[in-house]
Amino acid sequence: MLIQNYFTIISYFFLFLLFSFFFLRYRKQFPGMIEWSLAFFLFFTAILCFLTQTFLQEHFLFVFLSNLFFFTSQIVFNIGYRKFTDIPFYKKHLWIYAALILFSLFSVLAFSFWINSLEIRILFFNLLMIGLFTESIWIFKQKFKKKYFKITTIYSLLILITSIRTIHILSLLFNNQLLQKNDVIEFLFYISGQILTLLTGFFLMLLINEKLQIGLKETIQKKNLVFSILSHDLSAPLHSLIQYNQLLLEKEDLNPKLWKEHFELYQKTLSKAGELTENLLNWGKYEGGLAPQKQKIPLFDSVEDILNLYSEKTVSKNIIIENKIDTMLFIDSDPLIFETIVRNLISNAIKFTPQNGMINLSSILDQGYTVLCIRDTGIGMSHEIIQKIMDMEFKSFSLGTEGEKGNGIGLFFSFELLKKIKGRFEIESAPGKGSAFKIFFPELF
Repeated sequence: MLIQNYFTIISYFFLFLLFSFFFLRYRKQFPGMIEWSLAFFLFFTAILCFLTQTFLQEHFLFVFLSNLFFFTSQIVFNIGYRKFTDIPFYKKHLWIYAALILFSLFSVLAFSFWINSLEIRILFFNLLMIGLFTESIWIFKQKFKKKYFKITTIYSLLILITSIRTIHILSLLFNNQLLQKNDVIEFLFYISGQILTLLTGFFLMLLINEKLQIGLKETIQKKNLVFSILSHDLSAPLHSLIQYNQLLLEKEDLNPKLWKEHFELYQKTLSKAGELTENLLNWGKYEGGLAPQKQKIPLFDSVEDILNLYSEKTVSKNIIIENKIDTMLFIDSDPLIFETIVRNLISNAIKFTPQNGMINLSSILDQGYTVLCIRDTGIGMSHEIIQKIMDMEFKSFSLGTEGEKGNGIGLFFSFELLKKIKGRFEIESAPGKGSAFKIFFPELF
């Protein structure tokens, strides 16, 4: 039995190294990898404590540590699952998990000193674990139900065998019997629990590989789409500039009025090309692997600075800007990403708002997000156009109120960058009734 325990410890140690090396390798690409590595370390430590207590004839300390590490490992798994599936994780969740650990710690100590019953201790531990297993299933069920079927199946089986163990313990208590050292159900629970936990690790590795392959395909498709649009949208302004230059060289005797008109066209063409190039460069930085450098950003002041950049355009169209953003709100974002997103949306609002129109900016707090709403009284969009934007299909949607061409590429860059900081967006619009873009920034942790 001693050799068997040593062999088990060595096997689990190498498996722990395998999982940790694999998960930590992708810690920069996927959130939750550090938590998964820590969870498997805690699981290995729990196994070590469990086997150690068999040498010492069920020494209380190692029984207690084994239960505590098992329970804590599942909590850390769930934290990692939340991050991996992009389900928001806030400070309140951390407090809840910390309270659960302290509660289990207190309960195990209480049962050991005041209620000297192994059966009740196991029963209590089982109920806590069933609750955490259920939360694991709930996390994976929130998104991509089919993709996470294997993981949810594992946790469903864990709930099943834990429930069988619970029923077995209850039957012993009901019949005033004690749990036997070589109880068959306890042995099966111990073995099946370990096998299913290890299977979870292998399935998580397969899931990461699958996401890597899907991500690679999406990146290739995305880049092909973007560059096909950019090849046209950047080449068109350059050809226009060449034509203007040629015209100016051929007609040296242009009157001042025509010179002014040509230079205005120059300015518009260069401005469009510059805006497109800046969007492309900003997007390319983060697509190339640059991690967002989040900072505490004052929402009102930052938006006001961006609005000042467009003061000339708003004055020329006599557009009224109402900035009703809460001056006390802060968001947690990369400054460059934030500026690119807001600048593109304000530019769009100005482009599609007619003379004497209005643009309203406001903010609210909504279920863990700080929401910035940019609402205009422009030409609006049909449901079909909104759907194309949501599906990232880019064609010439419509012209601005002064004939500006729009194909949605600015929105694409904005929403792709928004994903980098775990944000999301919503669109409300109807033809002739204006548009409202709601940008959801995660609250400060």
